[in-house]
Amino acid sequence: GRKGHVALMHCDSMKISTELHLHETIRAVKVLHSYQMFAVAQSKNLYLYDHQGIELHCLKQYYASTHLEFLPYHYLMVSGGEEGQLTYRDISTGEEVNRIRTKMGPVRALRQNPNNAVVHMGDSSGRVTLWTPTLREPVVTMSCHPGHVTSLDVHGNYMVTC
Repeated sequence: GRKGHVALMHCDSMKISTELHLHETIRAVKVLHSYQMFAVAQSKNLYLYDHQGIELHCLKQYYASTHLEFLPYHYLMVSGGEEGQLTYRDISTGEEVNRIRTKMGPVRALRQNPNNAVVHMGDSSGRVTLWTPTLREPVVTMSCHPGHVTSLDVHGNYMVTC
């Protein structure tokens, strides 16, 4: 949220394992691999923390990221933001795999299909585009709404948008 409070909680025992007060707007969070590491998109940069709340990395090239996804079988973290870019980073090596200028305006929704690791991105013009890290153009472009795509989810062969 706006005050920068982040908590990592164990859902079975309902105990908080890590709690951070960052005093900066938090735009998105994502657990990577397991509870051992998580990513936090803060107002300026993207940070990686370990399960104890220790800052591991500060990724300054991820300015204004608003959405995060993680592809666990590929070790890729995907981010999208206000600048309309999708960025794929291999978190095992730290290398940027691809940075795609979508030319579709700010990213409004971002989800992955867990079956095939294709990333679904919703934009302000009502389109949902499907992306892979190896291509610079979308695999599929669908016109879903007359206005913003504010959220989407993928389950199996089905996608729902609003």
